[in-house]
Amino acid sequence: MRAVIDTNVLLSGLLWHGQPHMLLEHVRSGTLAMVSSPALLAELAEVIGRAKFDAILVRSNTSCEQALAEMRQLAPRCSSRRRLRSRCAAIPMTIRCSRWL
Repeated sequence: MRAVIDTNVLLSGLLWHGQPHMLLEHVRSGTLAMVSSPALLAELAEVIGRAKFDAILVRSNTSCEQALAEMRQLAPRCSSRRRLRSRCAAIPMTIRCSRWL
């Protein structure tokens, strides 16, 4: 199954535990395929780069760059919205984090 995961859910999964983190664990294990786009990754980079997340990144023993590199590795990117829509056409419904787990 493939899913486009909202930036806020990705951020929560990267920095805290709970259902968003468990969702990312499914992506890491290969039971869920995450699809992304340059725009989504740019939004994640902008948000995770905010100063208010610096202390959380340190406590998580990671950096903004490491987190972004992992997301780029985990998610095949589509170069256009049309291509992203066509790739995600096979997703029968919007999957909410709480429904997946």
